[in-house]
Parts: sequence; structure tokens; C-alpha cells
Amino acid sequence: MPKAKVDFRQFTSLLTKFQRLAHKDKSEFSTDIVKDLAARLLRKVKKRTPVNKKATFDKTYTGGGTLRRGWTIGNVVKTGDTYNVEVINPVKYASYVEKGHRGVAIYVKKGGTDIGWRVMHKDTHWTSGVFMLEISEKELGKDAERIVEKKLEKLLKKLRR
Repeated sequence: MPKAKVDFRQFTSLLTKFQRLAHKDKSEFSTDIVKDLAARLLRKVKKRTPVNKKATFDKTYTGGGTLRRGWTIGNVVKTGDTYNVEVINPVKYASYVEKGHRGVAIYVKKGGTDIGWRVMHKDTHWTSGVFMLEISEKELGKDAERIVEKKLEKLLKKLRR
């Protein structure tokens, strides 16, 4: 009867690496994926965010881009088995540009003091939203599974070494 010798050292080593991944590296790997997806979302939403281009004859105008520059990523927070991260825009009028609004909003200054944003002419037209965040989220949602699979494949190749 033929006999064969089998060396299980490589298999045992790979099994040990998988066990380590299942416990310690799982959290780090998940956090990295969440950060990567958030960065991709940030890139997409910034591209889609409109920039106000005022008339060129206004010499006091320094340029737009406040809304675009306002996008940031929050910290990754683990709650149970779920990892969350927020993509935030703290600019006051961000929600109006995202979802749309009725009326014309103007920024009011009085005697050198900032009064703030005020909606004027409430019964005027509806200004449609741009939906830069909503569209970007849907776009990323389609690609998310593929992105995670590629990251996992890369990790598994690293474990085999």
C-alpha cells in the first residue's frame, strides 16, 4: 500500500493567522474598511458639491467653495458589531443646497455685525436640491461590496506569506 507524508506546518501556520485575524485584526480591518469607504464618499460628494461663481465684475468677491471645503469625516465609532462614521458638512446652508428650499436665502449684516441667514420672499419659487450626498451614497453603495472583497483578498494574500 502506498504511503505519503504530509507536512501540516504551513496549514497550521495559516490557521493560526486566521485565528488571529478573527480576534485581534478583525477590528482593525473593519475600521480600515470603514475609513476607506468614508474617504471614497467624501471624494465623490466634494466633486458633486456646487461652487458659487459670482459675477467677475464684483471685485470684492474672493471666490466660492466654502460648501465644498466644509465636508469632513468624523471618527469611526463601534457600537456592538456595527462600525459607524459620519460624513459631515457644518456649513449653515448645506442642508438647503442638498435637499432644496423655498424662497431666497440671503446673508444679513447690520452695522458690521453678522445677523445670519434669513429666508426672504417665502412665496417665491422652489429651488431644487442638488442631492450631492444622497447621490454619492447610492453610487458608493453599488461599489461597496466589490471594494470590501478586494480589501479582504489583499489581506488573505498577506496572511499566506
